[in-house]
Amino acid sequence: MSGELWFAEGFTSYYDGLILKRARIISLDRYAEDLTRILNPFLHMPGRQFASPVEMSLQAPFVDAGVSIDPKNLSNTFISYYTYGSAIGLALDLELRQAFPALTLDDFMRKMWEEYGRPEHPYTNEDLRVTLGEVTGDTAFADDFFKKYVYGRDLPSYQDLLAQGGFQLRKAHPEQAWLGLPKHKIEDKKIILLNSTLMGSPLYKAGVDRDDAILKIDSLSFSDEAALKDFLESKKSGDKVNISFEAAAKKQTVVVALAESPDVEIVPYEHLNREVSPETVAFRKSWLGSRASIEGDTLSRFCPVCRRTYPFRFEYCRYDGKQLLLTKAGSE
Repeated sequence: MSGELWFAEGFTSYYDGLILKRARIISLDRYAEDLTRILNPFLHMPGRQFASPVEMSLQAPFVDAGVSIDPKNLSNTFISYYTYGSAIGLALDLELRQAFPALTLDDFMRKMWEEYGRPEHPYTNEDLRVTLGEVTGDTAFADDFFKKYVYGRDLPSYQDLLAQGGFQLRKAHPEQAWLGLPKHKIEDKKIILLNSTLMGSPLYKAGVDRDDAILKIDSLSFSDEAALKDFLESKKSGDKVNISFEAAAKKQTVVVALAESPDVEIVPYEHLNREVSPETVAFRKSWLGSRASIEGDTLSRFCPVCRRTYPFRFEYCRYDGKQLLLTKAGSE
């Protein structure tokens, strides 16, 4: 068992998308989507209230290909140390750039490589904390970061941290109705729940849980996912629905208040018609720019609707919202 997997697996996962962006293999928009995938489970999955990154790491033997015949409640109690560590890596990188303009997460990783990787010396969480203090020259910063986010379960201020790079963290689906359906299947017009319902979700509050079968919602039954999706999209947050379900061979009907979708998204300022200042451009270049001596964008993208041309770093048209193409419409 290791309490350091949030770093060994999570920080390296943070670099997955970052390296692709720096190498200009993915666009700025695609990188924003990558960050969204990291933060969504971290921000609203219940597991964060139960365990720190260190404690999640210690669960690896039970979740990483661990086999058990007992039912689990991991959707409520666990967040992958890959995801957890990626989110903490993002926070540390941006906090370093904010507090110490000459330092980045790259410097911390190089120091760890020099002291532990190259000579193949094992390290502990305390070694990580001490090394961060050495790199920054500020042991108080390192102690506080580890206390809050590594040994603790505090939430970094991603809204402010991402704003440095011209990204806005916002609700992905404001007012969209959310039932909190876990993994499920639809058979014979029954919605059969395969996983535990999420703590705090409408279904959880109504007492609907794993292995239960939802028979009808507002007297309607659903034969496929498309029909269920259409129904939920016709509702808004705060609407109440009647749910008939079967639990342990007993049929029940409950009134459920739909909640707002908890999903968030990260959007570049350009798509929000917000000013991107020279300081923001410089911050992005330092954080996401190529380390190679390449000037300018070597590729362009094109909107299939309005035919506007965009630099390669964008994925979607800011006017039509359409995904950009690498070739002009009608060309080969």
